Amino acid sequence: MNNKFLIDIGSSTVKVYKYDEGVLNLIEQKTFGLKKDFSKVKGLSDESKKEFIGYFLKLVEKYNLNNTTTKLYATGIFRDIINPLPFIQYFFESTGLYFNIITHDLEAFYLKQAWLNPNTSAVEKSIIINIGGQTTEILLCEKGKLISDPLKLMLGVGSINNDFMGLNDSISRYNYTEIAERLKKQIEEQIGKPTTQFSVAIHTGGELNYMQKAKYPLTANCFFKDYAHPLMISKSQYEKRNAEIFSEVMLEELK
Repeated sequence: MNNKFLIDIGSSTVKVYKYDEGVLNLIEQKTFGLKKDFSKVKGLSDESKKEFIGYFLKLVEKYNLNNTTTKLYATGIFRDIINPLPFIQYFFESTGLYFNIITHDLEAFYLKQAWLNPNTSAVEKSIIINIGGQTTEILLCEKGKLISDPLKLMLGVGSINNDFMGLNDSISRYNYTEIAERLKKQIEEQIGKPTTQFSVAIHTGGELNYMQKAKYPLTANCFFKDYAHPLMISKSQYEKRNAEIFSEVMLEELK
């Protein structure tokens, strides 16, 4: 039986998943500085393109990737390229793989389909948050069922870094409360103020890896059983550790 792979390509991170016995497992990820010298007209800089293509050539050889066994989905800054066809052709000619750039609407649709999760049926109200490089998608659920269409924010890790220059200094020049208040205002401007209280917030992506590395006080998930979400943290502990990281923890400690 051939192995199957899914590759998630964002504005700065490539995540490689392997499909094994009905479960997608993250087997590899790499961070790139793709935004450096990026142009909507030209796309990736020559230096970024060389590093990016070089990484995929290694993946193709390492995992024997081809278009029968492998699907690639790109979001983030790749959506900003005015004419992406030359890059798509170059990527295919170099690696033999199709480079699929999906829209924000399609990304939100995939998230919605992925979260038809019976494991959360015991949770009265939950909010699912998918934070990307330039955009964020939010799902509102009640007892495991969606209660609205996905909410889409033009706000992500990359845009936050641009708005808060110096955020990634060794010790951030901003405090946690200042950033939280400004982001709250931006979110309310885009999707309005929340009218419902949610008991559980669920993060997707690589947040668990980061939170373990950053030594958040995580405990076993007591709300539902799900292989992808084995741990949890209380809101008060989450806010407390966030404030500590901004004011006390050196960035180098989190790499």
